[in-house]
Parts: sequence; C-alpha cells; structure tokens
Amino acid sequence: MEAYLKAGFVELYDSKRLGVPAAMNHVHVIAKSNGSARLIADVRAGNMFMETVQFTVPNINSVLARPASWAVKFDLSNAFMHF
Repeated sequence: MEAYLKAGFVELYDSKRLGVPAAMNHVHVIAKSNGSARLIADVRAGNMFMETVQFTVPNINSVLARPASWAVKFDLSNAFMHF
C-alpha cells in the first residue's frame, strides 16, 4: 500500500476534516503471476456521487472524416489505476 500511496494511485482522505461527502471503497492487493502486486479497488460506492451523462461514442471513421480531428493514444499498461 505504501508504494501506491507514494505513486499517487491512492490517497488518505479525512471527510470530517474536509467537510465533503466520501464513499468508502473496499481495497485489497493481490499477487500477479510475475510476483508483483496489483491493487484492486471496488469503487461502486462512489456511484452515488456521480451524475449520469448520456452520450454516443462515435466510430473512428466518422471522427477521422471531420476536419481538424483529434487523435488520442492511451497507455494501457496501468489503465486499472486510473479511477
């Protein structure tokens, strides 16, 4: 857990001190097949604070057909860390 705190993947939070609602999430660490650790967080409790936004994901051909389109590259090596 110390490594995840140092990396900024998790942080300590005091909702009473900050006066902001908080959701408690179940977090645990499991061993990966290569011997390193993986942080597992069940963040479903935070859903009560989220606003539902409806949107349609366009297909790549319609995006690239527009002038001045944007392209994005994702690094998925630590994608599970981006809450």
